[in-house]
Amino acid sequence: MKIKFNKVYRKIRKSVYALLRTKNVSTRLKIGFVLITVLPVLAVGYFSYEQGSQAIYNKMRRSITETMGQVGINLSSKLQTIVNDGTEIAYNDLVQTTLVNYNSLSTHELNRIESELSEYINRKYIFNNYVAEIIIYTNELDRINAYGQSHFWFMPKKENLEKIVERAKELDGMCIWVPVNSDYEEGLAKKVFGDRKSIILIRAVKSLETGNQIGYLLMRIDE
Repeated sequence: MKIKFNKVYRKIRKSVYALLRTKNVSTRLKIGFVLITVLPVLAVGYFSYEQGSQAIYNKMRRSITETMGQVGINLSSKLQTIVNDGTEIAYNDLVQTTLVNYNSLSTHELNRIESELSEYINRKYIFNNYVAEIIIYTNELDRINAYGQSHFWFMPKKENLEKIVERAKELDGMCIWVPVNSDYEEGLAKKVFGDRKSIILIRAVKSLETGNQIGYLLMRIDE
């Protein structure tokens, strides 16, 4: 590389010398003045630009890396908070009792339980609204609306619900995160909400007394 550069430099120098020999003294002085004054300025400007650009690039790269790292930390923290909330709700006394005794409960009692669960979870999310809906299912997929809108609840299609609860059952209490859109739902979801995108968390709920599975907990988070 150095040898090649020297050859090019010598070739340019010879060409400049040959050009100068064809000019008179006055023109040579003008050309010399330009070479002495302008070229150093251009060289200094070029190297300053290169160094400045590299410094700005490095600073931006560090800034973006730090920002993305902080976003990742914040996101992980928020997701872990949702997981912890789900665990607390799943092992709440009212949820446990309802799932164990669901088949013996009247419609009136179930309405009362839904109201009490909604009040309990509303207090929990009074300052945070990142969880949009919470639904509890029995092992037979009977539904209890625990928290969320009073109209147009999240209604996954039967085949979609069966797939994710089967997976949740296999994972034995571990959480599953599933991204969904309005095509995942049935009914009027698309007409009411448009192409709504959500992330749902679902997990199996186990009995505190026996350790047996007694239902499922589903949490919907707006994207």
